[in-house]
Amino acid sequence: GAISLSHIDPAGGTAQIGYWVGSRHRRHGYCTRAVRLMLEQARRQGITVVRATVDEDNVAGRRVLEHAGASSYPTSDGKVFCELCLAHSPEPASC
Repeated sequence: GAISLSHIDPAGGTAQIGYWVGSRHRRHGYCTRAVRLMLEQARRQGITVVRATVDEDNVAGRRVLEHAGASSYPTSDGKVFCELCLAHSPEPASC
């Protein structure tokens, strides 16, 4: 599997998160743990908002972000936009 922060905007304090795990290793909590660790790293770098876009049918991928505290909103193109606010709290929350 892999996880990354991209499109980092230091001035705006924003970044995008992306992750995947091989099918043999799903449903073991690896992505959930990796996302939490990456959010801690993002916070240390001064990032206050982390975003992701997930395919609408990728329920598991969306749930990982929602369990981390993301708000999610369907878009008109069959995707779901997720956003986590890292400011003002030791735990992620919706902005």
